[in-house]
Formats: sequence, C-alpha cells, structure tokens
Amino acid sequence: MSPKVIIMKLQTHKYIMVTIVAIVGTSLLPLYLDCESLLTAIRRTPSSMPSSRILVNSNNSYYLNTISQIHDNANVLERTGREGIGGTIHRYDMCEPAKNFIFVKTGKTGGSTVAATLYRYGLKNNLTAAVQYPTGSKLSVTKSEIHVERYLCSKTFKGHNFIANHINYYNYKTLNDLIPNARFVTILRFPYTQLESSFYYNNEHIKLDIASAINPFEVVLTRLDIKEYHDILVRKIQHGQLTKLGYYAAIKNNQPHFNPTELDGKLQELDKELDLVMITEYMDESFILLKKLMCWTTDDVVYHSFKVASRRRLPLTKNMTKVLSYWLAADMYLYEHYNRTLWHKINTYDGDFYGELRQFRDRQDYIGRKCAQDTEDDFCKLFTTDVPVLKRMAAAKQYKKYCGEDYDL
Repeated sequence: MSPKVIIMKLQTHKYIMVTIVAIVGTSLLPLYLDCESLLTAIRRTPSSMPSSRILVNSNNSYYLNTISQIHDNANVLERTGREGIGGTIHRYDMCEPAKNFIFVKTGKTGGSTVAATLYRYGLKNNLTAAVQYPTGSKLSVTKSEIHVERYLCSKTFKGHNFIANHINYYNYKTLNDLIPNARFVTILRFPYTQLESSFYYNNEHIKLDIASAINPFEVVLTRLDIKEYHDILVRKIQHGQLTKLGYYAAIKNNQPHFNPTELDGKLQELDKELDLVMITEYMDESFILLKKLMCWTTDDVVYHSFKVASRRRLPLTKNMTKVLSYWLAADMYLYEHYNRTLWHKINTYDGDFYGELRQFRDRQDYIGRKCAQDTEDDFCKLFTTDVPVLKRMAAAKQYKKYCGEDYDL
C-alpha cells in the first residue's frame, strides 16, 4: 500500500501559521479539525515506524525524522499555545515551564506517585533536587534552616530547583528561602482510608499480634480501652496529614482536639502558601491542574502508581465510622476544605478541562501499556522507577555535575 500524505495547517499562535505534512508509511493519521486530537493522534503513532516523516513550515522549514521527534514537537506545540481552526477550539496563553517547585509529601496519600513524577521531570530537564548525602528518606527542616547539600565543592552551583521527598517539619519561610518563588504543591487523602492504609503499611496489626483477625483495623478502633490500641491511634494522628502541613494540635492530652476557629486560621495560612492541593481520590484531575500550574506537557505528568496496597479493603462498619469521625474531625475539616478548593479550580478552569482529562487518560493508558511491554525503553525505565532510586540517581548526577567526581551512594 502506498504511503498516505496528510497536509494540515495549525494556528499555533495568532501570529504563526504552521503547516504539517506527515508521510506515514501505510498508516494514515485521521484528519482532525481539533488540534488537541491531532497531537494525540501523532503521539499514538508507533515510534517504531522508520518511514514516518514530518515537515513543519513557519518562518523556517525543517524535517523531523522519527515519530519520537514528532512526539517532542507535539509537546512544543502543546506548550506554546494554539488556536483551533476557525477559532472554535480553546486557545492557551504562552507560559514558561516551572523549574522551581516544592512538593510537601504526606504519608499514604499517593505522595510517592506524585514525587516520582516530579523527580522524573527534574532528571529529564537537568534540574537540581534538594538532597542530603548520604541520601536519607527525609530532609531535616528546622524553624530557621534546612539541612541540605549545598555543593561547596563547586563554583557553578547557583541553588536548588525542587524538593520532592519527605521533610520532617513544614516551615514555609524556610523552604521558600531555600527555593525562592517555588510552586508549592501537596496531596491529601480521605482521612479514614489514609489512616487505615498507614495502619497496615506500618504493620501495626502484626506488632499488636492481631494479624489473624478478620479485620484488625476494626479490632483496634472498637477496643480503644486497651492502652496499646489507644496509643497506636494517637501516634498515627500525631503523624497525620495536618501535622505534615504544620498543624500540631489535632491531638491534646492524648485525645482528639477539634477547634474550627484555630483550623480556619491555619487554612488561611495554607491557602496563601500552597499553589495546589491535590486529592488522592481525584488523582487524574489533580494532575491536569498540576500540568496547568506548571505549564508542563501531558507527557510530563503521566504517572505510574507506586506503593499500591494489595490487601483487600473491607468496608467500614457504622461503629468504625463513628469512632473515626470523632478522632479525625480536624483532618476531615482540612480534607473537605481542599476537596472543595480542587473542584472550584476544576469548575473555573481556563480551558476544556474534561477534554484535557480524556486526552490525559488516553495517553496514560497508552504509556502504561507500552511500558508494560517495552521495559528497555529509556522513558519507560524512568517512568517505572520509584522515588528512592530516582533520588539516588539525582544525587549522583548532581554530585558529578558540581564536584566533578562520582559519589558512592
């Protein structure tokens, strides 16, 4: 079958008309009047097609010789903004991809999935992560400083670009002093399931010798008269989502403390400090908002899920829900506030949010299937690598860059 030829004009910016001529072997890219759909179609074209070629004419002409280059060009078109033919498709303003960002990682919320995505972006774009040597799991933050490698061995080090791992103490001023003008992002999960996930992840049921029970979490919640069970619950809440964001009064005298006035004050602070609070239960939607905030491309924010529990969740009973609503009232107040905030951002989104969401999920599905089959692909290797390894990769790369020698991690 002879090669098919497609010619399409895209108005990528009001001053620039781009003509794309794609010669695609025996496979025809459908003719779309929608720029978004065209870019999606280009990305889905198999990267193994050696005969694929694209010619782009604006002020200058050049050839792209591989589909992977076409993918890259699609990302450029996506970022630089475009207008649909006839003016019926959304137009995106020019923006500069964010290079400075701080992810305030919370526990058992999908934070590792987000952090891995951010590390992947940092590695791909030669950004400098804030790390310590040897690479521990947390960065140590105090009220006045953050203990992090500052590469005194180098005359070229100009500062860090991002943080994407656990910190022991959230202090906005200290973090912003380290990385000025950074975008601040965090993630929250429905408190009941977050607490349950943390309970099993840390093997509390094994430590309490109740692993053989049908529902160990229920055993603890319904027998808080037992000191060991009570202490476990107190400790979990003391290290919960509110605490990770700098509020330490969710527990007082070993009992839950819920003061809406106090919390409103804290939320007002966080609203000023945090640019985006992602919600675990709406992970895809959250990544669309992250993409918009950062001025990144779809491929920058497609994600691979890490640390997904294999344990089958049992439904919460009425008694369990009653206990959790009492003990987690403050965390629920936080969660509900930022769940409303997330949906306000979605409902007032500047663009076709649900169109972008559909395309994101298509791309996510394609990359997931591709990387399940092609484990040797460089993108897939990075895509499926978890945070501890990504952090060591970044640390080694940075030490070599700034100090000129290998660091034994």
